[in-house]
Amino acid sequence: MTRFGFRTVVGLTVSGIFLYFAIRRINLLATWTILSGVQVVFLIFAAAIYLVATWVRAWRWLYLFEGLQPRVSTLFAATAVGYMVNNILPLRLGELARSHYLTQKADVQFPMAFATILVERFLDFLAALILAGITLFFVQYPAWVVKGFYLAFVLTAALAAALFVIRHFRNACRRMITTLAGYGPAGLGRAFGRGFESFRAGLGALRMGRHLVPISLLSILLWLCYLMAIIQVFRSFGWEMPPSAPWGVLAFMNLAMMIPSAPGQLGTVQFFLVLILGLYGVQKEAAFSFSVVLHFVIYVTMTTVGLFYFIGAQVPLGRVARMSVSQAAISAGSKR
Repeated sequence: MTRFGFRTVVGLTVSGIFLYFAIRRINLLATWTILSGVQVVFLIFAAAIYLVATWVRAWRWLYLFEGLQPRVSTLFAATAVGYMVNNILPLRLGELARSHYLTQKADVQFPMAFATILVERFLDFLAALILAGITLFFVQYPAWVVKGFYLAFVLTAALAAALFVIRHFRNACRRMITTLAGYGPAGLGRAFGRGFESFRAGLGALRMGRHLVPISLLSILLWLCYLMAIIQVFRSFGWEMPPSAPWGVLAFMNLAMMIPSAPGQLGTVQFFLVLILGLYGVQKEAAFSFSVVLHFVIYVTMTTVGLFYFIGAQVPLGRVARMSVSQAAISAGSKR
């Protein structure tokens, strides 16, 4: 079995475990009855708001590039392609596809594009932790969930520390890369070195400076759009939920995204949404129905839009599946 195949099996296994616990002891007939009563018009509103949120995300992404100005429309297309690939391929390969698409459509090297995506993910994880922390004042979480928050905080802090070291300790990091690459084929060190410099340049957003205000305002707008989309899905079920409920749903969805699993985060999203809604007193069948509908809206919307741009880019899907960060960094460095 290839490494990709092994990781795929692991992802599917993780999703299967989470999905099992999400649907365990669920009355499927009651679930279908709840689903059949959903008001579709509110789901259309939710899909539209989610597209607006994706455009806002692309707009914010623009400010993460230092010295470059890709078009927002190109960044939107790259983001949609990334979501689409994540929905049909395992292991969150969409982040690589997103970077690769941008290198084709704009004058941006792959390592730089990927570095800005890491910064963006850091901002997302940080926001998710803040939202989860806010809900602690409204919901009594089980002890293991609180420990999960602590673990997510540690992982986010570790990512921040790694990005900080790469950005501010250039010479030491480059010496380490050169030493490690010395054990490989001739020319590998130079390729890695060029890729490292491009990647490091992509971390220029860590020195936000004059971009701090627009990045902060766009982040707030982004999360407000997500909250509005979730509220529309609540309305499709005819539910009147506490004001903190959409915050909890959003936080838990983003925490679920941190777990490598099957395409589209199937299973992990259902598990975490059933968990958070259960803490708000929502019956398990209703909570699972909500998770399916919300997931369906996001999946169909972004897969459809992403496919539109992906087909136009003419990038073979098999090539995306075989990509790895190291291979992409080497190829990006070798082009210079």
